[in-house]
Amino acid sequence: MYFLIGVIIFTLFLVVFYFILKAKIIRFFQRLGFPISQLDDIIRDARLDEEDTPKSLASMDSIYLKKIEKDFPSIEISKLKRKAESILMDIYHSIEKSDVSNLNGKMKTFAEEEIINGNNSISDLKIHNTVISNYNKNNKKATIIFSIAYQYYILKNGIKKKIQDRVRMEFIYTLELEEKTKSPILDFHCPNCGSPFHNIDDDSCSYCGCKLLKIFNRIFICNNIVRY
Repeated sequence: MYFLIGVIIFTLFLVVFYFILKAKIIRFFQRLGFPISQLDDIIRDARLDEEDTPKSLASMDSIYLKKIEKDFPSIEISKLKRKAESILMDIYHSIEKSDVSNLNGKMKTFAEEEIINGNNSISDLKIHNTVISNYNKNNKKATIIFSIAYQYYILKNGIKKKIQDRVRMEFIYTLELEEKTKSPILDFHCPNCGSPFHNIDDDSCSYCGCKLLKIFNRIFICNNIVRY
């Protein structure tokens, strides 16, 4: 009972505060000789400007690109960026269809949360930019994180609204069997003697000499996606 009374009082306080703040803003503009009738137009224009302005991205390409190319001479970072964008498109197509059967892992979780939140009435996805935001490599794993800015339209309560958004997408460097399976292997052992590989750059087993490159493809796979 006391909790309910407290909630009602707090709500009334917020309503009163809103109207007091609004009145002060109106008086401020009146003192400046500003036509109050144009205030709603300014607010509307500000909202439209926000809808048309892509989310900002902090590009670290100039810092990490050369390091990535040095660590992985055969990599084409532009293709990996396009792959990240393609994955994002697939995620939103799945959200639009309310069907996540073609997704897995964190990508599937991301799409499921959007559908649960009622954000599946979307259309006209457009990607603005994709940049490298972080890179890390040690003996066990290499990770590239991309930031992607994009927009789409969402229909809610009969109103179509443009949304500017951005995500971080993590790619990890791992191994994939060429013939037996397409599942990524994060903790891997020599298929000949069973000894563990201690370095992702190893070309052969340090115990028996089995050539790793004849058995595995080295790939970057998407491991995570987070809105921020």
